[in-house]
Amino acid sequence: MNKKIHLIWLCLLFSWISALADDEKQLDYAVQLDAQVSLVLEQTKEFDFYPQLKEFASINRIGEIAWILANHSQTELSNQLEDALAQFIKNSPVLKESPLSGGCTTSLLLTLEKDIKVVFKPYNILSISSNVGSEVGTYIIDKILDLHIVPVTVKKKYKDNEGSAQYFVKDAIVASKLKEKERKKPKEMLLL
Repeated sequence: MNKKIHLIWLCLLFSWISALADDEKQLDYAVQLDAQVSLVLEQTKEFDFYPQLKEFASINRIGEIAWILANHSQTELSNQLEDALAQFIKNSPVLKESPLSGGCTTSLLLTLEKDIKVVFKPYNILSISSNVGSEVGTYIIDKILDLHIVPVTVKKKYKDNEGSAQYFVKDAIVASKLKEKERKKPKEMLLL
């Protein structure tokens, strides 16, 4: 019974967050993102991980900065930066698109302003594995639980298609490319 109530609350929360996000006015989200990155850099100058943050900021690896902050117990700064990145991804125009392969659904690599890339998965009514709500919901639950393991993921409209847009993590290793000895069993991964 308790799990059902929690699930209902999560669904209601997800609906509320989605409704709020859809009603926002258009703003210059690139400027807001830059301001948030500057604020983070200003507030972390004294920390030993500052040089890494500064390096990632110089090459627009904003999602990685948020993860570093979270890993160093700077959760509030991390969440503020992720929120700014989410708004940027949702509202930024697409400058370039490239097809991605290897997944179960059609995916595109979209390049936004500031050379920030996202994986866009358009909703496809004919594909059972095309579930925009699950992609976005997973990110929202990750934020609620403070896990910081799911890249920023939002609903985005592109070429008259609604879909999910997930921050593209540069230099990430695809699970299928890992050697068998490098893979971890799910039980071990839960301990990370």
